[in-house]
Amino acid sequence: MVKMPGMSLPKFRLPGLGKGKKAQAPGAADAISGRLGEAPRRKLAGKHIVAIGLGGLVLLGGGAYGLSMLFGGDEPAVMAEGAKQQDAGTAPAVVSEPIETIATEMPDGTIHFGPRAELRLPPKPRPGERSTTATPDPAPVTGSEKIPEAEAPAPQLLAPPKPEMAAAETGDQAIAEPARSSPAAETPPPVDKPEAETFVAPPPKAGGDEPPVPKAAPKAAVAVASILPANQVYPETPPRFEDLNAFTTDPDPLAPVDPALTEKAPQGDLPRIASDGREVWKHYARPATADTGRPKVAIVIAQLGLNKLATETAIRNLPPEVTLAFSSTERDLARWLTLAREIGHEVVIDLPMEPENFPLNDPGPNTLLTSVPDKENLERLEATLSAATGYIGVATLTGGRFMSNREKLLPIVAAIKERGLMMIDGSAEAGRSITSMAIQAGTPVARADVILDRDPGRRAIDAQLARLEQIVRNNGVAVAVGHPYPSTFERLHNWIALARKAGIDVVPLSALANKQKIL
Repeated sequence: MVKMPGMSLPKFRLPGLGKGKKAQAPGAADAISGRLGEAPRRKLAGKHIVAIGLGGLVLLGGGAYGLSMLFGGDEPAVMAEGAKQQDAGTAPAVVSEPIETIATEMPDGTIHFGPRAELRLPPKPRPGERSTTATPDPAPVTGSEKIPEAEAPAPQLLAPPKPEMAAAETGDQAIAEPARSSPAAETPPPVDKPEAETFVAPPPKAGGDEPPVPKAAPKAAVAVASILPANQVYPETPPRFEDLNAFTTDPDPLAPVDPALTEKAPQGDLPRIASDGREVWKHYARPATADTGRPKVAIVIAQLGLNKLATETAIRNLPPEVTLAFSSTERDLARWLTLAREIGHEVVIDLPMEPENFPLNDPGPNTLLTSVPDKENLERLEATLSAATGYIGVATLTGGRFMSNREKLLPIVAAIKERGLMMIDGSAEAGRSITSMAIQAGTPVARADVILDRDPGRRAIDAQLARLEQIVRNNGVAVAVGHPYPSTFERLHNWIALARKAGIDVVPLSALANKQKIL
């Protein structure tokens, strides 16, 4: 025996370790403690460790199996089989007796744990046969056991209709495809189309209360025939400024600049309300003609002054009733305004405001910004207004980010009113706060209903002019904004002549201040 402190291990001979020599095999304690120095001894110790590990796994597995049999019996396997039967669509399993786990002593002295009653499953029906086995009534429920309720029958799918045509809508068009049908299929009866609904006032309530006032039905837009020819033929060559024919109208100069409407400031002359109450926008406006009661359209050409040929063409070739809007950053702004007013055009200047993509798109040094104090924005406004004189107001063509900030916009609108000017929102975007804010502040304002040349093609511009005609005939007034493109001037020449013959007046912008149904 090998003696070790607290234990002893037996000696044994290992084959193949030497002829006629007794080999001292390492004990388990040496293998576990790692005191094996030679390679054969390390290999032998590994076999012992593997054997010990396998024995431990066997003991753990046996213990787990015994515990599962003790507490679960055969229920998991039986329940899994029952679930498979239910998924297959057969009747649910029925328990003949309440399940009870008991301990039984076997003849060899061992104790067996198991259920007293087994779970009986109904036989599976053969393919093509219907199950005739009646489901027996379950045993009475005792204690906390519950019998699962029978599942509701699956909904029956109705047979699809057999139409002669199967239509599938895509966008604004309905594409009909023939559907396969038997020769004996009957043609569905025709469906009567519902009649157009008419507005009927609700009857008054019985009792002492006053009858409710019926709401009037919304007024539908009246479709009108366009004054433009239905089969318009457009030239193949693109238009040029040099080819445009001027209107044969004599110049009608506007009122000269009045010093009483000017305030001296370090940066230049600023507009102001005269001491006698005269406002700038009314004094420099084109004189109003007699009201004929006909529909009125104001046309504004924006962003002038940047191109010399385009600006000269707009001033000399468009009728004086067309209002011209100039860029306030143009160096020759004062000269352009003087020339336009000598012909008879009302003029406005654009007010640069911070756009959505600022600073990638920077309108100029005096742009009104949301990131600066209100005092600095007012100084920038005065710098813009002092660039020239003789204009009736300012145009807000861009600046979506600044105009969406009501706190920054309110001081600007108030300052424009105090200067006696009017405003035009030239974006044609619904819901802009600047228009409603100007009305609340008492500032004269107009708003663009149509942008004529987002697409500068001839056909596209005529489509916007037809839309403008629809608006003015329904509302009585309308405002359109265009840009200095040769195609815009060409189509305006044609449309204005037709509009005058069709009973539509072209008026300056000031004639429609606060005349639109904006709110």
